[in-house]
Amino acid sequence: MTLPSKVSGVQEGSDDEAIVSRTKKKTSAACLLVLVASVAACERHSASPLAVAATAAHSSVSVQDRIAHELLEASPLADPADAKARDEAAERLTAAQDLLGAFGERVLWGGFDPQKRYDPKANTVTELSPIVWAKVYLSTFEFPGPYEVRREGPYTVLEIAASFRDGLDSGDYPYPFWHSAKKWHAYVNTRALLLVFEHDRLLAAYRRPAPDSEGAAARNWDSRWRWTDAEGHERPRVALFTYLLSPDNPWLTRLDRAYRDLEVEFRGNNCVSCHSPDNPAKASPLLLLDFPNQALVARHTLVETLRGNKMPPADPKAHKEAGVADSAVREQLIVLAEEFRRDADAALAFERTHPPATSPVSEAQPK
Repeated sequence: MTLPSKVSGVQEGSDDEAIVSRTKKKTSAACLLVLVASVAACERHSASPLAVAATAAHSSVSVQDRIAHELLEASPLADPADAKARDEAAERLTAAQDLLGAFGERVLWGGFDPQKRYDPKANTVTELSPIVWAKVYLSTFEFPGPYEVRREGPYTVLEIAASFRDGLDSGDYPYPFWHSAKKWHAYVNTRALLLVFEHDRLLAAYRRPAPDSEGAAARNWDSRWRWTDAEGHERPRVALFTYLLSPDNPWLTRLDRAYRDLEVEFRGNNCVSCHSPDNPAKASPLLLLDFPNQALVARHTLVETLRGNKMPPADPKAHKEAGVADSAVREQLIVLAEEFRRDADAALAFERTHPPATSPVSEAQPK
């Protein structure tokens, strides 16, 4: 089974823009990946002929095909309300070596607009740390099987069928997507994800809805982005460092404290009013600063932005210049941003060198 072979904007049968069906390659890629895994387990001599052949076979399969198979294996179809299945998928996704290896410093995430096509600069997107996108966002989708790889202008696009986990507890989503009925509808009716590559580097990922999508069951939003549940647990749980990082990460507590201290100053200087999911300033890419995990992607740009006194932006109507007017407040923000950057880099470095041995136990509330 493959996705439809005809896509808007692509000449069917042309040499450079043809849609490449991956049905046969899907089987061969799986066999090759099994071969590589078998060699790794059974052959300890790197120079053995079998090991050399397996390495060559693996390299002959495109990175897009390899990533597709990682997604299929990491997050298969399950009950859309099963938080444990989601958590297990999240762990497997953050161990997907080809997926992680395709990332740069960030990934851009949003809904697909067929008029604007694939260029991230033309679309409204949210900027996320790759590990946050993979573990917190990508894990909310299940992958039933069909996929294809094709060229779209300067980009290589992996389109893979996807189904959204729309039955999870409210605290199991990155933030309340239902703050906007349109956004919740878009997530629930996602039928495929489009992963956009440039020279095998993953630049952006888009959600593609069904052509004639039906209305999604409404969820009521109480105007809170974050909250504490009846048992005293902070929600959304997946937006916390305790979800993203291993329990034995020695930087976990320090990073959380660094973010909380910085967040106080963010709120005191009205930073989160713009850097929130409803995006009142219509920024693209949007940086989310009011959630711990989502703020990680900004750790390397915050100090530069604050030193240049570039934010908040100028407001001519209010006769306000760009930047933080109080130099003492700005210096304090810089100190806190530097601490956040150092602790975040150390925490993420630990995760890269100490992959988790087991999947986390879900603490989601029963339905």
